[in-house]
Amino acid sequence: MDWTISPYLGVGELKFGMSQANVARLLGPAVTITQAKDIPFLEPEDYEGLYSHEEVRAYGGEDYEKTMPTVAYLDDSAVSFTFFEVHQTLNIGGIPFFDGLPRDNILRLKDMSQSIVHAGEESYFFMDLGITLLDENMFDFSDTVIVFARGQYDRFIRDGLESGYCQLIKGSLDDLI
Repeated sequence: MDWTISPYLGVGELKFGMSQANVARLLGPAVTITQAKDIPFLEPEDYEGLYSHEEVRAYGGEDYEKTMPTVAYLDDSAVSFTFFEVHQTLNIGGIPFFDGLPRDNILRLKDMSQSIVHAGEESYFFMDLGITLLDENMFDFSDTVIVFARGQYDRFIRDGLESGYCQLIKGSLDDLI
């Protein structure tokens, strides 16, 4: 499949706001479903508004190439898609995520983006592009890339900026909220 990111619209034929039934028609049935309340170390308020559950379509062995993005939903509306190294065509504006040199690709992404937040010491949120991934010094081809809907991480970013956990790298607060 072609996995070209259209910020805040979707990735390829996968669109934000799609129902679980429509996603299943496009990607096939989920292998597992994880509810936020089933993750033992999370407090309910930590994930309030982030997702209600995730559908996983990951396979092992010979079937690994069939792996589809993990889809997170809030109230039966797709709000984020998590991509893996098997999705070799994942790109935005011709910048690949799982092909070429990861560090160079992320630096190109940083040049393209106008609103960047560094979370902790590990990940970047490209707020104007709706993408989060690990820092270029940590990212490699086995890491995941999350593409998210508008507003999906706003609370996390606002709280992180206020507490000092997040740092605004590029852009202004007006770009974020």
